[in-house]
Amino acid sequence: MLRLISLGYSMREICLVRAPSNLGLRPLRPGHIPGTWRAPQALTEAGLIETLAPLKVVDLDRPAYSTEPQPGTRLRNGKRYAASILDSPK
Repeated sequence: MLRLISLGYSMREICLVRAPSNLGLRPLRPGHIPGTWRAPQALTEAGLIETLAPLKVVDLDRPAYSTEPQPGTRLRNGKRYAASILDSPK
């Protein structure tokens, strides 16, 4: 069960953004895709939405992941990572 520590904010002011991503992470072994993209669903199943009672829940699409290095960046999937941040709803 999750517990929320009161920080003096009204629950009505919360917008929960669920952003499944594993961009920037190195695979553990050849062909492996890191599973961190599952975190938003796991937190939801653990009761995050009921605990926070957000006014709005926004679900972002999971960006495509490649196990191959991307030229021109220092991050795996660096260009996709940048695009996913820049294209996110404001």
